[in-house]
Amino acid sequence: MTRLGCLCFHLLCWLLLPWAGWTQSTSLGTTFRIDHVGVSDGLTQGSVYYMLKDTRGFLWLGTQDGLNRYDGHHFRTYRPSLGKDGSVQSGSIRGINIFGIVEDSDGNLWIGTEDGLNRYDRKKDRFDCFAVSKPNGRRTRQSSRTIPFSINQNELIYLSDSEGLVQFDYRKRHKTILAANLHPTKEYDLQSSAVRTPSGDIWLHSSTGLLRYNPKSHKLSHYFSNHSHNLFGPPQVVFSFYIDSDDIAWLGTGTGLIRFDYRRASYQTYATVRNNPISAIYSLASDQRGRLWLGTQNDGVLYFDKRSRLFGQVYSFMKNTPRLSEFKISKIYIDNLGIVWANTDPDGLARIVPDAFLFGGMIKNQVADTLPADQKLSNYTIRGFLEERYDRLWILTQNGINVLDPRTNRIVD
Repeated sequence: MTRLGCLCFHLLCWLLLPWAGWTQSTSLGTTFRIDHVGVSDGLTQGSVYYMLKDTRGFLWLGTQDGLNRYDGHHFRTYRPSLGKDGSVQSGSIRGINIFGIVEDSDGNLWIGTEDGLNRYDRKKDRFDCFAVSKPNGRRTRQSSRTIPFSINQNELIYLSDSEGLVQFDYRKRHKTILAANLHPTKEYDLQSSAVRTPSGDIWLHSSTGLLRYNPKSHKLSHYFSNHSHNLFGPPQVVFSFYIDSDDIAWLGTGTGLIRFDYRRASYQTYATVRNNPISAIYSLASDQRGRLWLGTQNDGVLYFDKRSRLFGQVYSFMKNTPRLSEFKISKIYIDNLGIVWANTDPDGLARIVPDAFLFGGMIKNQVADTLPADQKLSNYTIRGFLEERYDRLWILTQNGINVLDPRTNRIVD
């Protein structure tokens, strides 16, 4: 499926699928469309810890049972292919536990697993594996989590159990160990994410608090840590973090959301939703509007408006299904269209479309038969659509063209 085809399919799913649910958030009054993608749809395993929407429009999902590519309708799965002697065949991915996914400027993907760093050559549809090394420079066959998290035109940065923090020139195939003493956290149920900011700083998890590493000066700063050189903040276990465009660090902890301005050495904590304490925040992401999205232990999916400093909450998928708060949401990812993907571990993914149009009258079902004529499409086989302006959405159906005013949810032409 082409990128345009993926996009059109996603949009049609959001607008027309009769089994998806609508829900209203609290506090901020936003409407969402929510549906579910799981093992029954082709996902190999119900715990998705890493996600990436690539430049072709495919959503790549890293699970504990291989790599999945999703085009909005079908899954393609990548696992190691074994020969008769039990060895992994050439061109196959090595490792089944996916720890990180990034895309380079050529459109190739770099995937970290327990067996090293894999490059997916999109044109050849094959994988090459770059094995990690021990500190003495020897290659190792022992399990070593490899977590790629930053990439540019020439260089990739990853974190590994055996090598530490590594800068890899993937053009020249040259590797530089930036800090051999920095490794993923040992807690396997905690994502060992790392972030490189535009200023060049690298932020990482620690057993308590956060680390900020400067590759040029090799300076390592500790925050909210029990380390003897902690620069600021009381010791905290930080489950997740996000560094925004203003260089503010947002920390997800066991007792709330922390806004940390490390330059000014100040912080504020936001700890309640509807006067109730927030459960542990396992994942943080930001959308195009600057809202923070939170995956929590017991509160499902929350979002936080940084201007108003108010929380909202997303409820259930649909009628007669569990509420999102019944799942531990260990990963939140927001794609380029603003769609929020949440890992409802161990039950696959919730797909959340914020601020969507309410197209209840445009769905082909028994309720639609009782609606006025100006709230019905001429045909429910959709061939395409185009937004002319905010009040005119052109919908191409099998029987002709309808023009919809999204403000009133009525056909105007």
